[in-house]
Amino acid sequence: MSDLGRYYPGRILLLNDELAARRVSGSFPSKDPRAVLSSLQGVLGFEQTEVFGHLIILR
Repeated sequence: MSDLGRYYPGRILLLNDELAARRVSGSFPSKDPRAVLSSLQGVLGFEQTEVFGHLIILR
């Protein structure tokens, strides 16, 4: 998830230690990090909240 933050113009804050420990690999479009997060959310089952369009909180 930390690598995805390089492509998001705001900040992605990860508040779930279990999720942070998981490794994800694959080919994802770097131009749309929100779409990548939505896809990963469906597979990994985390919650995400977007705040003012500049901060995404993952739980």
